[in-house]
Amino acid sequence: MPRRRRKNVPVRPTEDELATLHQRKATFGYKSLSKYLIERGLRDGEMIAILDRRKVDRLLFEVRKLGVNLNQMARRLNEGKRNYSQEVIDHAAAQAAQILEEISEAINR
Repeated sequence: MPRRRRKNVPVRPTEDELATLHQRKATFGYKSLSKYLIERGLRDGEMIAILDRRKVDRLLFEVRKLGVNLNQMARRLNEGKRNYSQEVIDHAAAQAAQILEEISEAINR
């Protein structure tokens, strides 16, 4: 369940500052200025400009899902409950490599 943000923090930028904030929010792939300000303010280091944030979010979901599948396979192998063919293992590794390549391409545009 997502946590709800309950606090309202008024910000009073100049017109030029507001325009710059909106430009930067778009550069980093955010639709919401509030979300951009919160994530940017809480992040250490530099942010990477991502042109297609939805694609990266979808790919990260796929990475998590693949990680769960790989962990389940490893657990079953370690418990001796299942022997996976080399073909199945190679397929999982190829999927992981493909997703990581797509993430790299989306970030490095």
